[in-house]
Order: sequence, then structure tokens, then C-alpha cells
Amino acid sequence: MEKNQESRIRRLARRNGYVVRKSRARKYVPTMNNLGEFMLIEASRNFVVLGERFNATLEDIETFFTARKAA
Repeated sequence: MEKNQESRIRRLARRNGYVVRKSRARKYVPTMNNLGEFMLIEASRNFVVLGERFNATLEDIETFFTARKAA
């Protein structure tokens, strides 16, 4: 299920001019600045919008786009 959700969120982001990056970290290390989830980047400016430490979940990213659509 998560792979389908990830693909759907990536398509949604791409249609809106964003890129979703997934952390490549294999395990969580407290001193690392990488928490093992996702990052949302505005593609035109290469600007991190959500998940600066790879701490955004797919649900967070989906909520970001539904909130933008409602506004």
C-alpha cells in the first residue's frame, strides 16, 4: 500500500512543481540530521518546503497539497 501511496504523492507533487525525495538512511541514528522519511522540494527554486531533516511523512505531504488546494 505504501508504494502506491508514494507513487500517487510523487505524481501530485510533480504536477504542482515540487519534488519528493526519500531518505536513503537505512536506520535512525540520533546524531544524524536525517530522520529517514521524506522531503518536499520546490523544484523551480530547489527550496525545501517540508521535511528539512527528512522528517515529513507521506501523509504530511498530502496534507500540504490539500491545504493549498483549499486555500
